[in-house]
Amino acid sequence: MNTSPELIIVGDLSKDRTVIDGVSETGVGGGVYFAGFAARPAGIDLAVVTKVAAGDSNLLNELRKAGIRVAEAATPQTTTMTDIFESAAGFVRRSEVDAVASPFEPSEIPFKGPSLFYLTPMMRGIVSQPLIEELACRGDIALDIQGFLRQLDGRALEYRLWPEARQLLGLVRYLKTDRREAELLTGLVDRDRIISSILDDYGVVELLMTDDRGVIATDGDSFAEADFDEYDIRCRSGRGDTCFAAFLSRRLHNGIEASLAYAAEITNRKLKSPGPYRG
Repeated sequence: MNTSPELIIVGDLSKDRTVIDGVSETGVGGGVYFAGFAARPAGIDLAVVTKVAAGDSNLLNELRKAGIRVAEAATPQTTTMTDIFESAAGFVRRSEVDAVASPFEPSEIPFKGPSLFYLTPMMRGIVSQPLIEELACRGDIALDIQGFLRQLDGRALEYRLWPEARQLLGLVRYLKTDRREAELLTGLVDRDRIISSILDDYGVVELLMTDDRGVIATDGDSFAEADFDEYDIRCRSGRGDTCFAAFLSRRLHNGIEASLAYAAEITNRKLKSPGPYRG
């Protein structure tokens, strides 16, 4: 794989079990999985770099059948997670982890750039500081902060401050966060102050931030906002991954407003059924 695609999505694939009020379903998950399908319709040159154990290569079949270039890195075990949603808790996701893939090494990213590298690990440690620094030398960085704030504590995933945030976010062109994550990252609750802090204090060039109502995108000068349609909680997994990937796939050749409108449209279509966007 010598030719570098325009967008390279890097993250561990997950064998997922979703439990909603005690009813369990299994499937394939991970930001890299949802993002791959969401970025494909824009018609860009796209690749996915992910990790699955040798016996789980079949989990990549759907991505390949969709015409997405896939680079498979070795790991002793595939990340395996359970996401629990309970109506009594307001459907706030609680995650439990049974297995974790090994961290990515720079040599496992078989593209030299220039490209946009979209980093979407399941949790902290899968993508290291040296890897971010290496990829920033090859091209632009897009980063989903969730995979750097979520830290394994026993089997539970807990949200905790990312010690290297102030150092490494200055290397990031596009940052995706939800409102809860942005408040943890900045220590602020006011939306405008959060945006200012992330762009000015952390040095991120563009921010995409979601909440249950919708999504905003801004670089400090241009500002765009869009709403999410109502959806069944069974369709919730992968919403942010879909939105960010769709945004990035269009942002490569378009402005912020057009890219966000496109991302919201793709996300709302995805929210009509469980699983990734397949339009």
